[in-house]
Amino acid sequence: MVMPKCPVKKGASSDAKRLKQLEDENAKLKRLLADAMLDNVVLKDLLGKP
Repeated sequence: MVMPKCPVKKGASSDAKRLKQLEDENAKLKRLLADAMLDNVVLKDLLGKP
C-alpha cells in the first residue's frame, strides 16, 4: 500500500519564516518586559514603597 504524499501548501516556507520572526520578536518583548518589571521593583525598593 502506497501512502499518498501530503500536499505542500504554497507559501509554507514564508509562513515558517514569519512564524520564526514572530517567535523571535515575542522572546525579545518578553525580555524587555522582564527588564522593565525588574527596574520597577528596584525603584520601588529604593523609594521604600511596598
